[in-house]
Amino acid sequence: METDKATMEVEASDDGILAKILVAAGAKAVPVGRMVAVMVEEGEDYTQVEIPADLKANADGDSAAAAAAPAVAGDSSPAAAQQTAAAGAGAGAGAGAGAGAGAGAGAATQLPLSPAVKNLVAIYKLDVSTIAASGRNGRLLKGDVLRFMDGTAPALSAATAAGEPATAKAATKQSPPAAAATTVLGSSVPPSQPGAPRTFGADGRPARFARGSFVEIQNSNMRKVIARRLLESKQTIPHAYATAECCLDEALRLKAKFAAGSDGQKVSVNDFVIKACASALKRSPVVNSGFVNGQVVSNSSVDVSVAVATDGGLITPIVKNADQLGLAGINCAVRDLAKRARENRLQLHEFQGGTFSISNLGMFGVGSFSAVINPPQACIMAVGATRLVPHVAATDVAAAADGEPSGGSGVAELAFRSVVTVQLSFDQRVVDGADASRFLDLFKAALEDPASMA
Repeated sequence: METDKATMEVEASDDGILAKILVAAGAKAVPVGRMVAVMVEEGEDYTQVEIPADLKANADGDSAAAAAAPAVAGDSSPAAAQQTAAAGAGAGAGAGAGAGAGAGAGAATQLPLSPAVKNLVAIYKLDVSTIAASGRNGRLLKGDVLRFMDGTAPALSAATAAGEPATAKAATKQSPPAAAATTVLGSSVPPSQPGAPRTFGADGRPARFARGSFVEIQNSNMRKVIARRLLESKQTIPHAYATAECCLDEALRLKAKFAAGSDGQKVSVNDFVIKACASALKRSPVVNSGFVNGQVVSNSSVDVSVAVATDGGLITPIVKNADQLGLAGINCAVRDLAKRARENRLQLHEFQGGTFSISNLGMFGVGSFSAVINPPQACIMAVGATRLVPHVAATDVAAAADGEPSGGSGVAELAFRSVVTVQLSFDQRVVDGADASRFLDLFKAALEDPASMA
């Protein structure tokens, strides 16, 4: 069963034989509590099982819709659209009346649209006022829409487009329109030549539907939820940002020691970042808070969500109680969570919740970026790539802290150090700029001195 973030197995509570599938594989937006299948006891004649009429109708509709979905997603041709329309006609027979424009037989009118026409109009986002209608009393037919998409429909006269009565035959024999830029579904597209049908491009098809110009891809449940939540975050959360640069020299030296150890335990820079964040969050409760139902909620545990890219989209599995784990423990937890996230095997409690998020694009060479807050959390940290930066280093203990030689005995020389840029996105309803600055100071101190992380 595919949810918004994972594909999960649901075990049947009883033994038996699957007699009937009521919701076809691939069906979308199945209501909670809906019967999806019928089981019978072993030995019972499963072919004679009775299914309520309303459930049978729903099952037939789901099967038709699921069969039509691949054609819409992978093929934008009129033939595929016609198959989709046939499925939509069976599933949406009870839908309400659609809107049209124009009053004559040569253009779509205010008459209700058939389910097949409504399905095509919705899928391909057509403007019915630009389609010549040939049905009785100016009704728009499915054939009119298909001819419009294929570029073989008659053009609309200026009178018809303005809503004046006209017949389909008159629309076919209309005089050529002037060679001026015309509006095609909100875009300004010049006609290919004087007398070319309005709303069509040089290849005889609507410019929007030129062959090979696009491929429709259906969003998965995960992509839909990601889009909805990110839009909600940017629209409702007052984002503010604070940036810091941290030296990774000590962390990289400790990382090399881990790799050279007898047990061969490897840790990554991301593990140091998670541990430093957890250490700083323990000392900055306000950054470890959230915003729920108009109130600030202070979290008692430090649960760090780590963004993981999968084929279906971004998911944020949670490292629970990260402040209580060592570097090796964090490394094992992240590896296991990331592996199961890419296999769609995470449980709900493993990616829902969390008190703070980290998004690391350093492995892709991104120097710095701004991350979007994951509500109801108040903060997310964006981590960039490690890079070498020149600086002035003192080689004598007598040298001053700023790198300048002192007393004539110290020597200052040019050296390089490894640094990383991190940016904290924070919700200003919860975290002030001063709180964000203090958190970054604590994070930087912990990352630059890994031995101090408790």
